[in-house]
Amino acid sequence: MHIKRVAVGWNERLNRLYFMAEVSDNIHLFEKPADHIDSLDTYNSRRTGAFVHGSDIFEIVIDADHGGERVVNLSENEEEEMRLRSAFAQNYHLYMPPLNGSYWHWM
Repeated sequence: MHIKRVAVGWNERLNRLYFMAEVSDNIHLFEKPADHIDSLDTYNSRRTGAFVHGSDIFEIVIDADHGGERVVNLSENEEEEMRLRSAFAQNYHLYMPPLNGSYWHWM
């Protein structure tokens, strides 16, 4: 994925961030090997056969308190990892092309 430009805006009255990214891509991977499990492996990605890390992704992480804590890989214990994941920051993933067919995603 080639990111041509990114624009970020903030509405002070609503306290909201807005993002726009213009991207182009000529390679799309839609299948994942059956034995491939990664940190973004979810029920939905397994059910739909989405190759999550093979698809291109635009990721936004908001660390509102400026704490600098990790977003993932907080524990070697799987249950604890899933409980703590993104506890210290908000993490958004926008897939190109999107998994649900919609190119607009409001956060």
